[in-house]
Amino acid sequence: MKEPSVNFYDIPTLENIANSFLEEFHDSSDVEVDIEYIIEGKLGGTIICLTGSSQN
Repeated sequence: MKEPSVNFYDIPTLENIANSFLEEFHDSSDVEVDIEYIIEGKLGGTIICLTGSSQN
């Protein structure tokens, strides 16, 4: 079985990706965005939190 491809990003790169995504798909900053639902539920992606990572 082929192993899945995994991309690793640093924090500034993730922030740039998130900002670009929000500009394209979310036209208002007044409402909280459930990014996990969008990525996993709508785009078919998977978010994996690795041991030793933090949510800062």
